[in-house]
Amino acid sequence: MLTKFSQFFDDTPIFRIPGRRFSVDIYYRKAPEADYIDTAVVTVLQIHVTQSLCDILVFLTDQEDIETAHEMLLERTKRLEKKIKELIILPIYSTLPSDMQIRIFEPTPPSARKVVLARNIAETSLTIDGIHYVIDSGFCKQKTYNARNGMDALIVIPILKASANQRAGRAERVASGKCFRLYTSWTYQNELDNNAIREIQRTNLGNAVLLLKSLGINDLINFDYIDLPSMETLRLVELTKLGRRIAELPLDPMLSKTILASETYKCSAEILTIVSIQWCRENFIQYNSMNRARQTHDQLEALMVRVEIEIQQNPADKIDIRKSICAGFFYHTAKFSKNGMHKTVCHQQSVLIHPNSCLFDQTPHYVIYFELVLTTKEYMRQVIEIENEWLRETAPHFYKTKCLDDDSKVKKNA
Repeated sequence: MLTKFSQFFDDTPIFRIPGRRFSVDIYYRKAPEADYIDTAVVTVLQIHVTQSLCDILVFLTDQEDIETAHEMLLERTKRLEKKIKELIILPIYSTLPSDMQIRIFEPTPPSARKVVLARNIAETSLTIDGIHYVIDSGFCKQKTYNARNGMDALIVIPILKASANQRAGRAERVASGKCFRLYTSWTYQNELDNNAIREIQRTNLGNAVLLLKSLGINDLINFDYIDLPSMETLRLVELTKLGRRIAELPLDPMLSKTILASETYKCSAEILTIVSIQWCRENFIQYNSMNRARQTHDQLEALMVRVEIEIQQNPADKIDIRKSICAGFFYHTAKFSKNGMHKTVCHQQSVLIHPNSCLFDQTPHYVIYFELVLTTKEYMRQVIEIENEWLRETAPHFYKTKCLDDDSKVKKNA
């Protein structure tokens, strides 16, 4: 990858700066493990009982794994409380309050041990003093985008060999250490890939395509990319006047279209706030995230003035706010079906409302969703209820009247 990057930028020289390294002993499992979380917890306790009193870093896949391991460790150490020394269990993930996150950097008290439960961000972005033991689950989560159905999937995949080496390196920052890999040596040699799927090949390129088009680059197939994107993500369409306005906003095209539609429905101030908060997923617990949302709001407000959208407030009329969202996300429509699930109108794909939604225990006939995510099931996230006639009003070029009329009859006969 370094060579490819260097060649793309006119054979730019590559400099390698070695750092001070200590030795690290690597231990593998003799056989594959079915439950890496339980195995990680057992390994933590074995290290705590048998090894010298230095801190432990555990690599897991996501917040759910971290919280599960946290609970398991609390339960098992409580049973062994009088038989073992103090074990301080510290999870770290993005939605954790800042005052709890910084605890991982605090010095460990004498006669105690600290165990940090982290995601792959700790491979490179965090350096925690006192870590001498690393437990590597061998997995991480990766976000992929399916251009055919517009679904984002967050899937558990084996890590790369480079990631395995980065994780092991966390144990050798200040002294010699040990890395316990929860997979076999054969798995490391034969099943872990050397190269990752490039992000350009697994992400939604809608905004990038609009930007290239607005710059006058129309031949997207033969454009000089470092890595070729998936051809399915390149929507080769002519850029309209509306598209040029959308390209002025540094957002997903659907969010940009929502902002532009808010001008028609005279609720641009409310939509601007919704879009800013949507950008900031963790706003309900983190001040810094709320501050970023405020900055995003101000930036978008300035851009709206630039594209001549009048900032208007209409707090009393929630219907116009939902119509604006419908105008931007009309492609993300789902309707309730007889099997008790919703089906996407475009691809007839069965999906569920996410449990975190306020509409989870309701059965709205038509909904608009912000995104589809594949976790344990295929879920719609950030869902609002709409009326089917709004689709004709906001996207008459896309929805055929006959199709929506038929759906309306089904609703009345039900």
